Amino acid sequence: MKRIPAAISIVRCALIGGFLTVLLQGRGHGQAPAGATPASPGFSFPFQEGGRVVFRFSGSRYSPLSLTELAVQQFTLETYNTNTGLAEWVGTAPQCVVSTGAKEIHSSGSLLLRQADGQFSVAAEGFHWSHATDRLVLSNRVHATFHATLFSPVTSAAPPP
Repeated sequence: MKRIPAAISIVRCALIGGFLTVLLQGRGHGQAPAGATPASPGFSFPFQEGGRVVFRFSGSRYSPLSLTELAVQQFTLETYNTNTGLAEWVGTAPQCVVSTGAKEIHSSGSLLLRQADGQFSVAAEGFHWSHATDRLVLSNRVHATFHATLFSPVTSAAPPP
């Protein structure tokens, strides 16, 4: 059977478009709200690996920039421990770009990232997060806050001299 490159591209675009339609129109448990359009308010998308939610992103509004990129307003990202299922990190940004193909998120705007238990937080202007490499790059005006209980006191077995 001979493959026709144009036909493959059309099928690939249709599959990606169908996936993005489901992704973008999903809300809560993956049900599409009635009358959803690319500028519909409120959406949430859980990303699973091995049957467990690894991260969830949500926002108040989105607009497609391309087949694989979304401009998201009032963005929230929650990451979960794959062994326990408990929340690890929560990140919020007023706006960002989500690349569903590369599983990356970036913005030149602000980001507030905090541990779910509140022990550590960091704020910055400009960021790039990659799920594939599990790497976050913060660009400018980075400010970190550590809660005092994050560090347990160091004790030694021997008394000081």
